[in-house]
Amino acid sequence: MNELFQKVKGIVLGQLGIDSFKFSKEGKLELDADQKVKFDSISSEFGSDFAEKFTAAIEKELADKSAQSAKTAAEELAKSISAESEKKIKALQAKLEAQGENLNQMAEKIEKLSGSSEPEPEGDAVGVNAPDFKVNMSLAHNTLAEAYLNGNSGPLLAASDTIDVNDLKTEFGTYLNQKDKPILKSLTQKTFSEQFMTTKMAITEWRATQAIITSVVQQFTAKWTPLGQSKFTPITIQNRRHKINVPITPDDINDSWISHLYDEGLTPAEMPVVKFLINELVLPKVSEDVEMRLIGKGIYEPVAGDVTDGDAGQATGKSMDGFLTVLIKEYENPATAINFIKLGILTDQNIIDKMNTFVDDMDELYQPKDMNMFVSLTKYKQYKRKYQDLYPTTKNNDKANDVIDYSNNRLQVLPSMSGSTHFFTTPKENFIALRHKNLNASKIWMQSENYNVKIFAEWWKGVGFAMAEAVFAYIDPIAVINSYALNNDASKLQIHMLTDAELTGVDPAKLAAYKTAIEAEVGITDQAALQAIIDAVV
Repeated sequence: MNELFQKVKGIVLGQLGIDSFKFSKEGKLELDADQKVKFDSISSEFGSDFAEKFTAAIEKELADKSAQSAKTAAEELAKSISAESEKKIKALQAKLEAQGENLNQMAEKIEKLSGSSEPEPEGDAVGVNAPDFKVNMSLAHNTLAEAYLNGNSGPLLAASDTIDVNDLKTEFGTYLNQKDKPILKSLTQKTFSEQFMTTKMAITEWRATQAIITSVVQQFTAKWTPLGQSKFTPITIQNRRHKINVPITPDDINDSWISHLYDEGLTPAEMPVVKFLINELVLPKVSEDVEMRLIGKGIYEPVAGDVTDGDAGQATGKSMDGFLTVLIKEYENPATAINFIKLGILTDQNIIDKMNTFVDDMDELYQPKDMNMFVSLTKYKQYKRKYQDLYPTTKNNDKANDVIDYSNNRLQVLPSMSGSTHFFTTPKENFIALRHKNLNASKIWMQSENYNVKIFAEWWKGVGFAMAEAVFAYIDPIAVINSYALNNDASKLQIHMLTDAELTGVDPAKLAAYKTAIEAEVGITDQAALQAIIDAVV
């Protein structure tokens, strides 16, 4: 897309005080009354037809019906901007750069000022220019630890309030000032599954801007005979904000912390209690929650109602959509461009044949590519055990045998897919993990309160797929329909799910009745149980 257009777009967003444009269902740009006044003011700066051409370019960029169309509209806008107006744009860019702010940072500030971000609790911020960290051995918890390591447990047994939370907060702040980069890196580090993804930077959302082009080479003739069309269905990936609010009573962990020092052969000076709190208690659980409950199977759910201090936190797993959730939502969409390969019901007996069918049914453009076939450990075992039955002389522990025969697809277990019966493959560059463009959006700090401490941290993360056409997936229809029964909501049931399950006698005219019947169930265990439900609908 035209570079000048992108700059202008960023400036318009900044001047309107928003981080993204809103569009109607018809794809038309929508502005409220205040935004319209500001937009008219901006338009007067850049020429009489600026508003019309800018709006056209933005709407065509959204539609993406033709990448060339959007590109042409952007170029027309750029041409309409006078040299004098372009100087104004460059001057504003220079001013922003001189202030140490790029457009993304400006958008982040606007987001905070507009109230769309949570207010930051008061607490010690992570510093950048603090003196070298040295453990203060005069503090009670370090003195007691030293005595314990020297074989004197008397002070520990005699102590009542063994850790002063204000001392702990002071040490925490000093420690973070020197260790902020490794700790923040640990807070946002890739989980196991994310190593197979491509990292992209974004603020609130990200969408691919590169198209897949169909074949373009043809025999020469001295006439214009156009060939080649964009095949481009970007999937918007939302970047979600996550946090931890962990209350800890330091005295409750005092014994375990000191024992940990002893087991590792360290002195208090080498491992302060705050390192134990962060590295041994908090960060490992963050990593586990992200891998096992968020990036694969998370289902985003906005926090309901007004939240006040002290309210119980939202359950883990609701702060973002995981990639399996993204796939299921696309499976529910009849107009999806993702390649869902219909395999029916997979069993222990047919798993090898079904996997072979899957790789054979992929677009031939992708069959030669080395790609991972992402599966759960359950599905991996099912495949490998049947393979061993069919070919008993094969060394089943040989990782070379994880490649599906006569293909370039290798089975790759993801912990984030634990228990899932779905599987999929896509090039690594199409499997996306988002981070925030502003590194300062990730932070960790502490507050003290009476005998307790509160540990805060926040960061951004999102996952998904860049282009729908480059994803090949199998979705187990029984698992999806069973989830509808368990949640007493089958509103998203589609006829194709029933036919994908290889049911007989499915009548599209009875879809509403099927939904009602499935919602009445407490669970659907297998194909036979679902067939009985469908047969009972009159």
